[in-house]
Amino acid sequence: MPEKLLEGKVALITGGSRGIGRAISEMYAAHGARVVINYSAAADKSFGDPVKDVLRIIQQRYGDVAHAYEADIAQLDKHQAMIDDVLAAFGRLDILVNNVGICPFVPLHQLTPELYDQTFAVNIRGPTFLTQKAVQAMLQNPPNEYGLRGSIINIGSISGKNTGGNLQHHYCQTKAAMHAFTATLAQNYGPSGIRANTIAPGVVFTDINKEIFLQSPQKELDAMLRAIPLRRGASPEDIAGTAVFLGCDYVSRYVTGALIDVSGGLHVVVAGDELEN
Repeated sequence: MPEKLLEGKVALITGGSRGIGRAISEMYAAHGARVVINYSAAADKSFGDPVKDVLRIIQQRYGDVAHAYEADIAQLDKHQAMIDDVLAAFGRLDILVNNVGICPFVPLHQLTPELYDQTFAVNIRGPTFLTQKAVQAMLQNPPNEYGLRGSIINIGSISGKNTGGNLQHHYCQTKAAMHAFTATLAQNYGPSGIRANTIAPGVVFTDINKEIFLQSPQKELDAMLRAIPLRRGASPEDIAGTAVFLGCDYVSRYVTGALIDVSGGLHVVVAGDELEN
């Protein structure tokens, strides 16, 4: 087994400056990958300058193995330039992590067509067309010893599977679409040596849901955590480890089309179980 699981790999990570994306960026660099961190200046403006911070940390720990590219994934005309930037910087693209996503929490009666369209634009429309460009780049890679050319890792959600919340009608639809998109990618591009898999996190404490957690009564938060067999929410690093696994051809070379649940067991809980424990 290689000492660093992603040695020699080049990865593009969308939404890589904060939350799960940042954890993946740092863990990929730790495992020997060169990474391009996509971020949105508009999305990051309320959080200081997170991309500068993550680049500094990676530089200090692992050397000159990362740089950033600013682009709103919803703007399709930015995609080809971003892929070209990856190729110019590192010569190839091996891994695409479609991580970026938004989840404006609203009840159905307050959901507007504009918010609905924005959620789809960021969560599925943008990633679909970025993947289109990324696949074209991966197909230029010569097959490795396992006959593989690339890996696409989509960050879905357990909310797109079976436990969507009552403020996530629009978000759940996008994540269910992401799961279906993964299956079509695996079927279509497996013969060409490109793998595609989805990670479905559960409760993860990130910027996307921090406000809703802060506003929730402690009793509700306690009940939510009791519903998780491991009795805690996830950190972004808990999700990043699975992304390393899926990016490494040595350990996951025969995994494609999978929906990997990383929810602390939330998917196995039957209603009422949390009350018995």
